[in-house]
Amino acid sequence: MDLAFFDARERFTRRKQREKPYSKKSTFRKLLELNPYAQALATPIRMCSVTKTPMPKFFLQQFRLVTHPETDETWWMAQNLKKWEPPAETEPNNKLDADKTCRESAGPSAYVLSSHGLLDSMQNKRSPYAGKQRGLMHQTIFASGAPIGQYLNKALWRHDMGPFLLEIMRRRVVEQLLYFADKVEKANRRYLIKCDSWDEVKQYNHRGCMLYFEGPVGTDTAVIPQLSAMSIEKRYNGTLAVHNMQQLLTEEHIQRLRAESTVLRDGSLFLLGRRPTIDLQLLLWKLQGYVSGGSAQ
Repeated sequence: MDLAFFDARERFTRRKQREKPYSKKSTFRKLLELNPYAQALATPIRMCSVTKTPMPKFFLQQFRLVTHPETDETWWMAQNLKKWEPPAETEPNNKLDADKTCRESAGPSAYVLSSHGLLDSMQNKRSPYAGKQRGLMHQTIFASGAPIGQYLNKALWRHDMGPFLLEIMRRRVVEQLLYFADKVEKANRRYLIKCDSWDEVKQYNHRGCMLYFEGPVGTDTAVIPQLSAMSIEKRYNGTLAVHNMQQLLTEEHIQRLRAESTVLRDGSLFLLGRRPTIDLQLLLWKLQGYVSGGSAQ
């Protein structure tokens, strides 16, 4: 019997082993889904109504037309900046309850580039974007078919919209930092880790971004710019954003963090990481882009 013959014949008739189901994700795919920057870039594309620039929705600020319940005046209201609340310990009782907790204001909406400088220029008469808030939605039609120009002409826009949104975003950052710092103190979670040197960061696996507060890091007295990056020789997550918190927040916010949290009371460098902090990492990145547009103080 020619064993080589039978082996060659069965080699091409033998059923091939099925590939692993698509649901079993690779390490790269799992890490990609946990990457806040990838999540931001994957948001739906929308058009900035002022600059006419299409980009992922994450980099835009959504505004809606709402009616004041008492004065019946129409106002432009920024969305997705409501007071932050810690995640619920238990699941909602039903879908209706879940919808109530995350529902935004209803009504026509428009998108504007999330930039402090752009919002300020809309109030500058010498700017090419002056008064652009009056033309955000002239092409929009109500479901009934009636144009909304009559509402837009009367819609009110805060003259301090740029500084107002900046302060709101800063407050949301502080609220979430205090929440995670409290979890570190009381539940021994490792959302925030104090690092005494830059090299110490490399020994941790669950890395998100770095938070730098004023002061030397170990023996390093270098001045950190508003936004920088730290490179680590790793196959995945080898680059970490370094946020200069002294420039992102005001001195009042820094003092509140120091006063209300023993974790953040001392130290100049902290590592923020793990899955529950992804929303905070996204907010820090959005705040970083907002103040980079100029005029922020």
